[in-house]
Amino acid sequence: MDSNDYLGLLRDLLKVVGGVLVAHGAVTEGSYELISGMALAAAPIVWSAVQRRQVKAAIIDSAATGNPVQMTVNSPVVPQSTATQQASAALGSRP
Repeated sequence: MDSNDYLGLLRDLLKVVGGVLVAHGAVTEGSYELISGMALAAAPIVWSAVQRRQVKAAIIDSAATGNPVQMTVNSPVVPQSTATQQASAALGSRP
Protein backbone atom coordinates (compact mmCIF):
# COMPACT_ATOMS: atom_id res chain seq x y z
CA MET A 1 0.00 0.00 0.00
CA ASP A 2 1.19 3.46 -0.76
CA SER A 3 0.27 6.84 0.66
CA ASN A 4 -2.68 7.28 -1.70
CA ASP A 5 -4.22 4.03 -0.43
CA TYR A 6 -3.79 5.12 3.18
CA LEU A 7 -5.28 8.54 2.46
CA GLY A 8 -8.28 6.86 0.86
CA LEU A 9 -8.75 4.67 3.93
CA LEU A 10 -8.42 7.69 6.20
CA ARG A 11 -10.99 9.58 4.12
CA ASP A 12 -13.47 6.69 4.38
CA LEU A 13 -12.86 6.32 8.10
CA LEU A 14 -13.44 10.04 8.64
CA LYS A 15 -16.74 9.80 6.75
CA VAL A 16 -17.97 7.02 9.03
CA VAL A 17 -16.77 8.68 12.23
CA GLY A 18 -18.18 12.01 11.11
CA GLY A 19 -21.57 10.51 10.37
CA VAL A 20 -21.74 8.93 13.82
CA LEU A 21 -20.60 12.08 15.64
CA VAL A 22 -22.99 14.35 13.74
CA ALA A 23 -25.89 11.90 14.19
CA HIS A 24 -25.33 11.81 17.95
CA GLY A 25 -25.02 15.59 18.14
CA ALA A 26 -21.44 15.55 19.43
CA VAL A 27 -20.34 18.01 16.72
CA THR A 28 -22.01 20.09 14.06
CA GLU A 29 -21.63 19.35 10.39
CA GLY A 30 -19.53 22.47 9.82
CA SER A 31 -17.15 21.84 12.69
CA TYR A 32 -16.63 18.23 11.67
CA GLU A 33 -15.91 19.34 8.11
CA LEU A 34 -13.17 21.58 9.51
CA ILE A 35 -11.76 18.80 11.72
CA SER A 36 -11.71 16.21 8.94
CA GLY A 37 -10.16 18.71 6.53
CA MET A 38 -7.34 19.39 8.96
CA ALA A 39 -6.79 15.65 9.45
CA LEU A 40 -6.62 15.05 5.69
CA ALA A 41 -4.22 17.98 5.29
CA ALA A 42 -1.94 16.75 8.08
CA ALA A 43 -1.89 13.10 7.00
CA PRO A 44 0.66 13.47 4.14
CA ILE A 45 2.95 15.50 6.40
CA VAL A 46 2.86 12.80 9.08
CA TRP A 47 3.32 10.08 6.45
CA SER A 48 6.42 11.83 5.08
CA ALA A 49 7.91 12.29 8.56
CA VAL A 50 7.42 8.60 9.39
CA GLN A 51 9.04 7.51 6.13
CA ARG A 52 12.01 9.82 6.63
CA ARG A 53 12.49 8.54 10.16
CA GLN A 54 12.48 4.93 8.87
CA VAL A 55 15.06 5.77 6.20
CA LYS A 56 17.30 7.54 8.69
CA ALA A 57 17.05 4.59 11.10
CA ALA A 58 17.98 2.18 8.29
CA ILE A 59 21.00 4.28 7.35
CA ILE A 60 22.16 4.52 10.97
CA ASP A 61 21.70 0.77 11.46
CA SER A 62 23.62 -0.01 8.29
CA ALA A 63 26.46 2.28 9.36
CA ALA A 64 26.61 0.59 12.76
CA THR A 65 26.61 -2.95 11.34
CA GLY A 66 28.62 -2.26 8.21
CA ASN A 67 25.90 -3.70 5.97
CA PRO A 68 24.79 -1.64 2.98
CA VAL A 69 21.29 -0.23 2.98
CA GLN A 70 18.88 -2.25 0.83
CA MET A 71 16.30 0.22 -0.42
CA THR A 72 13.88 -0.08 -3.31
CA VAL A 73 12.66 2.78 -5.40
CA ASN A 74 9.22 2.55 -6.95
CA SER A 75 9.77 3.69 -10.49
CA PRO A 76 7.61 3.02 -13.50
CA VAL A 77 8.77 0.36 -15.93
CA VAL A 78 9.57 1.97 -19.23
CA PRO A 79 9.23 -0.42 -22.17
CA GLN A 80 12.06 -0.55 -24.62
CA SER A 81 11.43 1.12 -27.92
CA THR A 82 11.38 -0.85 -31.15
CA ALA A 83 14.64 0.77 -32.21
CA THR A 84 16.33 -0.38 -28.99
CA GLN A 85 15.00 -3.91 -29.46
CA GLN A 86 16.19 -3.99 -33.10
CA ALA A 87 19.62 -2.72 -32.10
CA SER A 88 19.86 -5.35 -29.36
CA ALA A 89 18.84 -8.08 -31.78
CA ALA A 90 21.38 -6.86 -34.35
CA LEU A 91 24.13 -6.97 -31.74
CA GLY A 92 23.06 -10.43 -30.62
CA SER A 93 22.09 -9.47 -27.09
CA ARG A 94 18.81 -9.89 -25.29
CA PRO A 95 16.61 -6.84 -24.79
